[in-house]
Amino acid sequence: MSASRHPHSSVSLVSMETRRQRSLLLFVILVVGSLLLLVYTHTPFVTSFDAPVVVEGRQRARPVLTNGSQPYICATIKGRIGNALFYYAAMLGLSHTNNMTLVLRDVSVLRHVLQRPPKEDEKFEELCQHATRVTETTCQSFDEGLTHLARNDVYVIAAGSCLISWKYFEPIKRDLPELLAFKDSIVSEARRIVGDLRRRWNTTLVGMHVRRDDHTGFMAYWKGHKPVTPDYLHRAMTYFRVLLGSVHFVVASDEREWCRQRLTQGVDDVTILTPRSAEMDMAVLSLTDHMIISVGTFGWWAGYLNPGVKTYMQDFVVPGSEFSGVFKSVSARDYFYPGWIPL
Repeated sequence: MSASRHPHSSVSLVSMETRRQRSLLLFVILVVGSLLLLVYTHTPFVTSFDAPVVVEGRQRARPVLTNGSQPYICATIKGRIGNALFYYAAMLGLSHTNNMTLVLRDVSVLRHVLQRPPKEDEKFEELCQHATRVTETTCQSFDEGLTHLARNDVYVIAAGSCLISWKYFEPIKRDLPELLAFKDSIVSEARRIVGDLRRRWNTTLVGMHVRRDDHTGFMAYWKGHKPVTPDYLHRAMTYFRVLLGSVHFVVASDEREWCRQRLTQGVDDVTILTPRSAEMDMAVLSLTDHMIISVGTFGWWAGYLNPGVKTYMQDFVVPGSEFSGVFKSVSARDYFYPGWIPL
């Protein structure tokens, strides 16, 4: 009798074990699903990049946004004209790629330069004071994670970010000529200056930016910032003389006497501009035919806005310095625009 019931009992036990396994699997699925939903709704972004964005601590206990609310990305414009243009253009690019509204403050530098300057939002503190702070992983490199911020939060780009890479605003490069157009008064005066130079020399004009003043001290060199060298400038001038034949060089510099002693001896194809405002010098250089870039973001933008061939100083970092550790080869590709010529 017991032998006849044994198969049936085994089947019952197997069925019960199968139901337990299924119930356990369903429970695990529910728990994992709940955890994933929790992570999705409370994590500021999800990324699989090797160098993810560094997220600083939240300053609030609840999300800023509710369903249907507008996501914002906030920033404070900083630096002089070169850095300010980088920051503004990068923020325009990030707001575009993340499909977020851009909220800015401290835009006074650009207000004096651009025909359509960004507006400082009076509600900056209200909108951004409790935002999630995000920072570039490396100051001199493009951080792709910043282009993939989740849309269920408000972000503020933290002060440690530099945003000095053309890759941030490459998606909107067709709009930049209008967005970054200089004031009509600046452009008209710059055109007058360049027009006078063209009439006087009747040849191709090559702009040249020579930045030395704040890159020649001990601290700048110790950190790794190498000042532009006469060797590079003469290589670049020779390059354009060979390439174009007849040329005339238009030099803007913070050390005019240094340039006069090293660039004008025995030649008559160099004009050193009379000191004007930074935005005027940049506008003049951008209106020449080609550009020799030295170091710094001012020269970078003069080159970027210039329509012609651009050269830059290849060995602008002191080997073994702090700056050389940050500005690696990948950073150089993030900084110098494709097609520019290293010399």
